[in-house]
Amino acid sequence: MTITAALPTEARVRRLRLLVGVIGLAGGKVREFVTTDGIAEIGEAELALSRDDVVNELELLDEEGLVTAHHSLAGLNGVFVLPAGKSAAESFDKARRDVVLRRRQLQDDYLRWLYEEIEVNGHGPTPDDFLRSGANFHGVVYTAEELMKAGARLKEGAYIDGPEAWQYSAPLRPRITAKGRHAVEQGRSVHDPVYPAPTQHFETHVQGPANVSIASSQVNQTLMVSDPAWGEKVSSVLDAVTQAIGALTFDESKKVAQMVEDARQGVAAVEPTRTKQALITLGGFLKDVSSGALGGILSMQVLALVALFS
Repeated sequence: MTITAALPTEARVRRLRLLVGVIGLAGGKVREFVTTDGIAEIGEAELALSRDDVVNELELLDEEGLVTAHHSLAGLNGVFVLPAGKSAAESFDKARRDVVLRRRQLQDDYLRWLYEEIEVNGHGPTPDDFLRSGANFHGVVYTAEELMKAGARLKEGAYIDGPEAWQYSAPLRPRITAKGRHAVEQGRSVHDPVYPAPTQHFETHVQGPANVSIASSQVNQTLMVSDPAWGEKVSSVLDAVTQAIGALTFDESKKVAQMVEDARQGVAAVEPTRTKQALITLGGFLKDVSSGALGGILSMQVLALVALFS
């Protein structure tokens, strides 16, 4: 499972954070006019953006159909908030405040950072070095407490090792283990599920004496999924995809929502074949999403489920 593209790009995060600010200035109302001057103040204070940068971001939000830009002879003097913009901002804000998604991502981010520092750069990094790097989840920087817990879990999972202090439950001088190196180099997440090899049972119905061939067109073969919890596992991953939809563009989110619904219907109808095809379609789309918002960790989680139906 790839982890490098699990989050929106830095540029995408910046734009969505600005959009959240715009919604705030609009009082959470749609069709409300917000001046460029007011937005520029937020952009400078919270995102270190110049006025020209803010104008450029607003033009891009207009192209996405999230706001409507209003121009005068002097240039862009404000925007009107659209329903799609409010929805995208609220979904993004909810996603970046999701404690579970944040902690899961931190473990992957920290492990990859350690790999690059140790294996690539030859450094002896510390947790403080990671925090000073500005690592963040959807633009919200990780805290020292969160990092300590992430380091402790990585050590419990044998992804890292190293000496600890009585007041700090994670390695103070972390070393990446063979298991940790393998996870990073294989593009896997530390949260990847480990599924037992599925068993295929074939029911054969033959009328009259006959020699049965596995490839025979006269044989009815019914695939049985050996894992009785396959529906729960699929639903859990679909829930994670739904939670992160807000980081996508409006058109992308609509397409993903429909694909998720197709997969859910397959689960509800207890139809493994239908569910498998829906997951393949969904996983392939997420992998190719240009914004990268759901690429990576979620796309590979979806495609990993296909092994349940092989």
